[in-house]
Amino acid sequence: MNTQDKIKVMQAWLNGEEVEFMVDGNWTPLQKPSNIDTIEPLWNWLSFEYRIKPKPAPIPMTIPWDVIKPEYKWAAKTKYDYVFLFKEKPTVCQGGWEGFGSEGISRLLVVDKGTVGWKDSLQERPQGE
Repeated sequence: MNTQDKIKVMQAWLNGEEVEFMVDGNWTPLQKPSNIDTIEPLWNWLSFEYRIKPKPAPIPMTIPWDVIKPEYKWAAKTKYDYVFLFKEKPTVCQGGWEGFGSEGISRLLVVDKGTVGWKDSLQERPQGE
């Protein structure tokens, strides 16, 4: 690991991100030191490997396209986690999506909203559905 990578790990720690270190072949969370005099970890780059804990890949929404009218071709969720359908491809606007023929479905259907962020939630109806 080069110096830049070490700095990234330590900066992540200072920013409150989760950092892990390798112990006996397993990644272990780096805990806040219990010694009151020590505010930061005692980094030992010669004996341990450190990394920023990887974030899980976002899970996309699951839209029940089979029960949705065929004229709705797109789905997306807002930053408030409401799901909307669109007849034409929407565009991002201030805090949400803007497009022709929008219809909110969050209160009408059970939709698995996944963990994907709203800006990455836009989904096109699969061909044939």
